Order: sequence, then structure tokens, then C-alpha cells
Amino acid sequence: MHGSMDITGRGIKGTMTVYQAEPDKNLAVIEIEGIGKIESGSNGEIAWENSVLQGPRIKQGDEKGRLSSRWNLQRSPEMANALRQGGDRRHRNRGRP
Repeated sequence: MHGSMDITGRGIKGTMTVYQAEPDKNLAVIEIEGIGKIESGSNGEIAWENSVLQGPRIKQGDEKGRLSSRWNLQRSPEMANALRQGGDRRHRNRGRP
């Protein structure tokens, strides 16, 4: 799934690409103009992030749990359906058009 973002009034623009493999593997790549690249993912066991803001790190505890439940296609039929259909704008924007 690929999309773009524009935070009006802040001059922040970027792109986001999400790769997903069932049941719980994922990679999200966010590139923000003027800031850089943020990569976040999980192989189903280890959740990680590599960003220009914090560098490489392993996610643990609640942060790891939130990521795991958000991207698990078996637990999130809405996300699974959106990814199979090539992305759904309402889903990407948490219900906002």
C-alpha cells in the first residue's frame, strides 16, 4: 500500500509505503521531506524501528504489543481487506475522508 501525506499549515509532506505478509510480518517506510526516512517493521517476533530521529532500536513492551496487534492480519480484518484491495483511503486516515 502506498500513499502520500500533507500536514496543512505545517509544511510537512511525505510518502508512506507499507509491505505486509500474513499473518504478522510488516514493513512501513515513511519518507518526510526535510526530515528523512523512518522504517518500522516486525518479522512476527521482533519489532524494530530505524529513523533519522532516534536511530536503530528494538521495540519492546507496550510499544511492541501495539505494533503487533495493529499489523496482525488475522486480528485485523479491516487492515487485511484494505491491503488486499490496494489500500483504502478511509482506513489509512482512521475513518476520515
